[in-house]
Amino acid sequence: MRLSDWLLKNGDCDDEQRIILALRLTQVLNQFPDGHVNLERLELDEHSFELKPNGDLKMLDEYSAPELLSNDQPASFASAVFSYGTILDELLRGSSYCVFQGWDATTFLDQVNGSGDWFIPFEDDPLEDIVTACLQSDPAARPQSLEELIALLKSNDDVANYLRDNKLPWFEQNAAPDVEQQSDQSDQFEQSAQQTEDDEEEEPTDAGIAIGIDLGTSNSTVAYYDSGKFHYTIVDQRRLIPSAIFFKEHDKNSWLYGTRALRRGKLYPDSLCTHFKRHIGENTPLEFRYEPQGKASTNQTRRYVVDTNFFVDDPFIIENMKPDDRIIIPKVVYQELERRSNSPDTADAASAAIDSIEKFLEQGRIELADSKVELLPTELFTSNDRNNNDRNDSKILSVALSYDDPQTILLSNDNGIAQKATWFSHKFQIQNRKEFDFYLNAQDNSPAPDMLSLTGKDCAVIFLKHLRDLVTKDIGYVSKAVITVPEGFSAIQRNEIKQAGFEAGFSEIELHSEPKAAAVAYGLDQRGDKKTLLIYDFGGGTFDVTIFSIDDGEFKVLAHGGDPKLGGEDFTQAIIDDFKEKLLDGELLPNEQSFDMTDEEASGLSHDEFAKNEQRIWEACEDIKCRLSTSEDEKKSIQLYLRPGERQEVEYELSRDEFKEITTELRGRAQKEVDKTLNQAGLKIEDIDAVIMAGGTSTIPFVAQSVKRHFGDKHLFADRDPATLIAEGAALFADIKWNENSTIDKQIKVFDNTLSDLGVSLRGRKFDCVVPTGEALPLEREKIYSLVQDDQQELNIECYERDAGSKSLRTIDEDVNYIGRVLISNLPPLKRNAVDVIVTFRLTKEYELQVDVNLKDKQGRAIEQTSVKIETLGV
Repeated sequence: MRLSDWLLKNGDCDDEQRIILALRLTQVLNQFPDGHVNLERLELDEHSFELKPNGDLKMLDEYSAPELLSNDQPASFASAVFSYGTILDELLRGSSYCVFQGWDATTFLDQVNGSGDWFIPFEDDPLEDIVTACLQSDPAARPQSLEELIALLKSNDDVANYLRDNKLPWFEQNAAPDVEQQSDQSDQFEQSAQQTEDDEEEEPTDAGIAIGIDLGTSNSTVAYYDSGKFHYTIVDQRRLIPSAIFFKEHDKNSWLYGTRALRRGKLYPDSLCTHFKRHIGENTPLEFRYEPQGKASTNQTRRYVVDTNFFVDDPFIIENMKPDDRIIIPKVVYQELERRSNSPDTADAASAAIDSIEKFLEQGRIELADSKVELLPTELFTSNDRNNNDRNDSKILSVALSYDDPQTILLSNDNGIAQKATWFSHKFQIQNRKEFDFYLNAQDNSPAPDMLSLTGKDCAVIFLKHLRDLVTKDIGYVSKAVITVPEGFSAIQRNEIKQAGFEAGFSEIELHSEPKAAAVAYGLDQRGDKKTLLIYDFGGGTFDVTIFSIDDGEFKVLAHGGDPKLGGEDFTQAIIDDFKEKLLDGELLPNEQSFDMTDEEASGLSHDEFAKNEQRIWEACEDIKCRLSTSEDEKKSIQLYLRPGERQEVEYELSRDEFKEITTELRGRAQKEVDKTLNQAGLKIEDIDAVIMAGGTSTIPFVAQSVKRHFGDKHLFADRDPATLIAEGAALFADIKWNENSTIDKQIKVFDNTLSDLGVSLRGRKFDCVVPTGEALPLEREKIYSLVQDDQQELNIECYERDAGSKSLRTIDEDVNYIGRVLISNLPPLKRNAVDVIVTFRLTKEYELQVDVNLKDKQGRAIEQTSVKIETLGV
């Protein structure tokens, strides 16, 4: 298909696809004698990603380099390089640049002929520097030959890494040139690639060091194993790096991380991101505010015209829009939703969308609009409308066109509508779902909005990139990492962590569970007698209990439990609560004066003064908690605002026994989870051979003592630093995986099991299990279903995850979670009972999920599937 159609169909490209297409594009530049390359003239093989000219002579003005159009062949190649940069620009954005900006060709050329400063790069995109260089307004500053262009590609770390790591498979296997003119350049490219591989051998040896990352809810640790020793990334003289990001300004280079982020966040908590790990796998974005700078918000009111498919994909899409946005629903869309509410595949989504529309109609936030097809050029559209879908497309387009306003945005995932809408790019904009999400969060050249929306995965990308930057400063270039995840993380959560690692700049990622990393760090994977171990992992934000057996180097999980909202921060909060209670009761001030720090309004202080008090109290109480691990009593003097503009020292003292008393309930919650996990495994205390203490909270003396009392004479592994134990295990796994000269026993075998039921939704929203809990990984399971009705045009396979032990039978129940779908459209006419729908679930040892759907007739012959779309699933 045309590259332009592929972009419209697939939306944003990921980094790997952009790099592959960039490399492919260099192969075809000289196949355009006029030097004009554009998306319309490029054919893309979706499977091999091979590009070739399609014979189309169409040349869109926006791809021209005006100062080179009339020049000879060398200049034409330079013009092609300009076009190359323009195409890469489109790959950055995932759709036509001009349509994206709402420009027509004239506006585009005015920009290019003007300052040349029209290109607005996306930050941190791997091809940003290459695009910028290729779009230089000065022709002499652009690469003028294929060799120069290749050199530019190789100068980019991400592209060079791709060339090295993949040894050019796309070129070696699929790169037969279409014209003889290309052969010389291909040879030059092969030589350059060989030079790239030679360069790899000359890299410093530290580039080969792989690291282990314990990405914690509250704190993270980075470690690597070298020369028989563990090494750590140290920040503020500590191995623990708080998992925190503070959004200080719109400039990413100004953001704060770790302890600095936490401190600043006490003043402006709305600008602080913590505990993002708890939100991995969730689609609902988290809202953050840039630190107030006294700037007025510049959010523009927008007018949205919404197509039917947006509601089918997300019935509650209106709730994502800003309260002052105008929302227009074409009446034909409302009618289409009513029709789809009677179709088994879309009934629930369509009905929910209708309810949402009705609600917002009553509130006056949206309006229903009549179509105005008379505004459309008859010779282009209405006379060619071949079916009802085409006619509906035209009606929807006419609603957007009727406003004649470039700020009007038509929301549609329909490729047909998108292609028609290009004729009216100066009249209104069109966005698919990914572009709509981008616009909600995008920052343009005008002052950026005060709010920032990020998913848990987005935050993980940002923080992992920070960790990678830190360790790179210590040991040089790092591209490989083992990241640990909680034992209870689902397939989707694990996939998001892995993808976050790739997006943070790592080229190779392996996941391992936190409890196994702790055991490996103690050397308990070594061969010997069978053991049953309990990992007591009490971190800063979560508490996890895992029981597994080790037999001759083989790990098997027996049970997992814990409390995701119990951690060391709760112990700090217990001290803070005690301090505030004593301050309110008059125990800390002369003459039994009372001061209320539990409520900002009651304190009588300004917001800044109250926030500064909160910061100082938190810092003091956190320090007291840590010091009580080595001392019996701690006293702290804290300077607080007790009256507006006046500060006073307040002394607070806490003994270890008092600390123990105020955290009794917290320790009780932890103990309850231990007992529940033992019961789940069908074990008693005497069945446990050893307990491994992990997590920083395990270092609190009375926590360790209570565990020791509970398990009696069982061996308690607590002589290593529990706070860094998991990162050390990750570093060992990394050394085993990527260090050819590793001295560590490589016979470790980890046998993971499925942690929940995985299945699909049947008619009536019934959950049908394909893979039950407790199945050994890796695995492949399949089930055979039938079509819902005769001549069904679309097949929608929705996939769900049901909590372990749950007996829920419907996908709308609380403990059944949607994880994605496989959508097959444009099916040929088929009888319902003549087709087998084969659904296959595949899970890797790392718990990554892939779902395949194949259609076969009763004789086992495959039925062609013309359009397959996969969403969300961990593939």
